[in-house]
Amino acid sequence: MTIRMRPEALLDAPPADVLAFTSANGVRAYAAAGGGALPVYAVGAASAAAARKAGLPIAGVAEGDVASLAALIARARPGRVLHVSGVQAAGDLAASLTQAGVSASRAVLYEAAPALTLPRAATTAIRDGLAFVLLYSPRSARLLARLVEEAGIRSGLSATRCVALSAAVAEAARSLPFADVIVPPTPDDSGFVDILSGASS
Repeated sequence: MTIRMRPEALLDAPPADVLAFTSANGVRAYAAAGGGALPVYAVGAASAAAARKAGLPIAGVAEGDVASLAALIARARPGRVLHVSGVQAAGDLAASLTQAGVSASRAVLYEAAPALTLPRAATTAIRDGLAFVLLYSPRSARLLARLVEEAGIRSGLSATRCVALSAAVAEAARSLPFADVIVPPTPDDSGFVDILSGASS
């Protein structure tokens, strides 16, 4: 996927007391737009790690899905919440919070544009046999499924192990004929490294 930033959208966002992120890309888009250092509620460890790297204070970290993030914020009642997201968002966090009596709005600061075809290098690698595929979102898993089907190389993944960022990603990845689908111990890059290091040792 190609990430296209929309920094100008932050200018139209309403005032907020805290930020909510459902992806690390949202954090990067907010930082690129020059947003202020408001407290952050992150959907999971990967988003929280990106927020810390951007110098944003962490108010809370949910369990990796929008429902748990909404519940976390609703319990905290932190004031006005701004959900920073892409065009395609997993669930409607702002609507869930509004229904729970929390003032919430959404700022769309990036777009993840899907690839139309697999790059030649990726096609060759799948045909030759990959050891691992790393998937960060259910959407990327569904996109990979479509692209390998269209390229006629779906069976090339039969000896490949998939490392999926979360249970939701793993569920989407199981539509592909991977030899195994693994969820790392922590939903971040260090979790991926743990899996890959263990495989090579």
